[in-house]
Amino acid sequence: MPAIVADVFDLDDPVDRAAFADQLEEAGRDKEAAFLRSHGSAAAFFYREAGYCVGRRAEGALSLAMAEHEASEAGLWFRWIDDGMGEAQDDSGLWQEYPAEACICMGEHGDSEEPFDCPLASLSGILEPGPDYRRVVQAGLAQEALALLARGRA
Repeated sequence: MPAIVADVFDLDDPVDRAAFADQLEEAGRDKEAAFLRSHGSAAAFFYREAGYCVGRRAEGALSLAMAEHEASEAGLWFRWIDDGMGEAQDDSGLWQEYPAEACICMGEHGDSEEPFDCPLASLSGILEPGPDYRRVVQAGLAQEALALLARGRA
């Protein structure tokens, strides 16, 4: 199987997205290639907004986009709740208090006659998240929740 050289692709660029999809297909990763071709704008969003490992930025963005889509297909949802106050350093290095939130990835659990809401993954202490960061957090929690469900632990 050919190696993927994902760090050379800018997923904001449609030409690079197509080249990355071609390389995924050549490596036998047809599901990922098809997803990238049909959901390229989601992968581009995570390429711009999410953190990444050097040399794996395109792969990480694709993984988050796929998790976001699969979570939606699986009926998972997210609850954002108040988490009190958190501390962080401001630009001048002084510690300041900021409103914090927590995000919980939820899914149904139990038998079909009496399902109940079940927390699958969570993150707390998130300071003043904007809409883009909320989406990144939710995709990361979706990855964790889907892995848990795949192992049959939920």
